[in-house]
Amino acid sequence: DGFSEEDDIYSIGTSLDYQYNDLVNTGITMNYAVQDGHWSVTAVPTVGYKIAGNLSGFSEFVYSKTESQNYKYGLGSGLIYTVNERTQLDGSVGVDLEGRDRSYKAGLGVAFLF
Repeated sequence: DGFSEEDDIYSIGTSLDYQYNDLVNTGITMNYAVQDGHWSVTAVPTVGYKIAGNLSGFSEFVYSKTESQNYKYGLGSGLIYTVNERTQLDGSVGVDLEGRDRSYKAGLGVAFLF
Protein backbone atom coordinates (compact mmCIF):
# COMPACT_ATOMS: atom_id res chain seq x y z
CA ASP A 1 0.00 0.00 0.00
CA GLY A 2 2.89 2.39 0.63
CA PHE A 3 3.72 2.33 -3.08
CA SER A 4 0.16 2.82 -4.35
CA GLU A 5 -1.74 5.97 -5.28
CA GLU A 6 -4.87 4.11 -4.08
CA ASP A 7 -6.65 5.09 -7.33
CA ASP A 8 -6.96 3.08 -10.48
CA ILE A 9 -4.77 4.45 -13.27
CA TYR A 10 -5.71 3.76 -16.87
CA SER A 11 -3.17 4.55 -19.57
CA ILE A 12 -2.53 3.98 -23.23
CA GLY A 13 0.55 4.79 -25.24
CA THR A 14 1.72 4.77 -28.81
CA SER A 15 5.07 5.12 -30.47
CA LEU A 16 6.03 5.92 -34.05
CA ASP A 17 9.57 5.79 -35.48
CA TYR A 18 11.01 6.76 -38.84
CA GLN A 19 14.45 5.67 -40.07
CA TYR A 20 15.89 8.41 -42.31
CA ASN A 21 19.05 6.50 -43.17
CA ASP A 22 21.65 4.28 -41.48
CA LEU A 23 22.77 7.18 -39.26
CA VAL A 24 19.62 9.08 -38.19
CA ASN A 25 16.14 8.14 -37.01
CA THR A 26 13.32 10.11 -35.39
CA GLY A 27 10.33 9.12 -33.35
CA ILE A 28 7.59 10.26 -31.03
CA THR A 29 5.98 8.52 -28.09
CA MET A 30 2.57 9.63 -26.81
CA ASN A 31 1.09 8.50 -23.49
CA TYR A 32 -2.40 9.29 -22.23
CA ALA A 33 -3.57 8.48 -18.71
CA VAL A 34 -6.52 9.06 -16.41
CA GLN A 35 -6.41 8.78 -12.64
CA ASP A 36 -9.37 9.58 -10.42
CA GLY A 37 -10.99 11.47 -13.33
CA HIS A 38 -7.91 13.61 -14.08
CA TRP A 39 -6.35 13.30 -17.54
CA SER A 40 -2.70 13.66 -18.42
CA VAL A 41 -0.76 13.58 -21.67
CA THR A 42 2.97 13.12 -22.26
CA ALA A 43 4.70 13.60 -25.61
CA VAL A 44 8.34 12.67 -26.22
CA PRO A 45 9.79 13.45 -29.67
CA THR A 46 13.23 11.86 -30.11
CA VAL A 47 16.17 12.00 -32.51
CA GLY A 48 18.57 9.04 -32.57
CA TYR A 49 21.95 9.03 -34.27
CA LYS A 50 24.73 6.54 -34.83
CA ILE A 51 28.12 7.76 -33.57
CA ALA A 52 30.59 4.97 -34.38
CA GLY A 53 30.60 1.18 -34.29
CA ASN A 54 28.25 -0.04 -31.56
CA LEU A 55 27.83 3.43 -30.02
CA SER A 56 24.82 5.62 -30.74
CA GLY A 57 23.10 8.55 -29.07
CA PHE A 58 19.72 10.16 -28.64
CA SER A 59 18.23 13.53 -27.77
CA GLU A 60 14.67 14.10 -26.64
CA PHE A 61 12.20 16.76 -25.60
CA VAL A 62 9.70 15.73 -22.91
CA TYR A 63 6.36 17.56 -22.64
CA SER A 64 3.75 16.68 -20.03
CA LYS A 65 0.41 18.23 -19.07
CA THR A 66 -1.84 17.02 -16.28
CA GLU A 67 -5.32 18.42 -15.83
CA SER A 68 -5.35 21.36 -13.36
CA GLN A 69 -1.52 21.43 -13.28
CA ASN A 70 1.10 23.53 -15.05
CA TYR A 71 2.91 22.24 -18.12
CA LYS A 72 6.13 20.32 -17.50
CA TYR A 73 8.88 20.05 -20.06
CA GLY A 74 12.55 19.16 -20.27
CA LEU A 75 15.44 17.99 -22.41
CA GLY A 76 17.34 14.73 -22.27
CA SER A 77 20.28 13.18 -24.06
CA GLY A 78 22.13 9.92 -23.77
CA LEU A 79 24.40 7.24 -25.17
CA ILE A 80 23.57 3.65 -26.10
CA TYR A 81 26.16 0.91 -26.44
CA THR A 82 25.04 -2.27 -28.21
CA VAL A 83 26.79 -5.24 -26.60
CA ASN A 84 25.25 -7.78 -29.01
CA GLU A 85 22.00 -8.30 -30.94
CA ARG A 86 20.06 -8.83 -27.70
CA THR A 87 21.76 -6.60 -25.11
CA GLN A 88 22.37 -2.87 -24.80
CA LEU A 89 23.71 -0.53 -22.12
CA ASP A 90 22.64 3.08 -21.87
CA GLY A 91 23.24 6.22 -19.88
CA SER A 92 21.37 9.52 -19.97
CA VAL A 93 21.17 12.99 -18.45
CA GLY A 94 18.22 15.37 -18.43
CA VAL A 95 17.06 18.73 -17.19
CA ASP A 96 13.56 19.96 -16.37
CA LEU A 97 12.99 23.43 -17.84
CA GLU A 98 9.80 24.67 -16.23
CA GLY A 99 9.87 27.19 -13.39
CA ARG A 100 12.78 29.17 -11.99
CA ASP A 101 14.55 26.23 -10.37
CA ARG A 102 16.11 23.50 -12.50
CA SER A 103 16.14 19.86 -11.57
CA TYR A 104 18.57 17.43 -13.15
CA LYS A 105 18.43 13.69 -13.48
CA ALA A 106 20.69 10.95 -14.73
CA GLY A 107 20.10 7.31 -15.49
CA LEU A 108 21.88 4.08 -16.30
CA GLY A 109 20.19 1.12 -17.89
CA VAL A 110 20.52 -2.36 -19.30
CA ALA A 111 18.10 -3.77 -21.86
CA PHE A 112 17.94 -7.44 -22.77
CA LEU A 113 15.69 -8.95 -25.44
CA PHE A 114 14.41 -12.40 -24.53
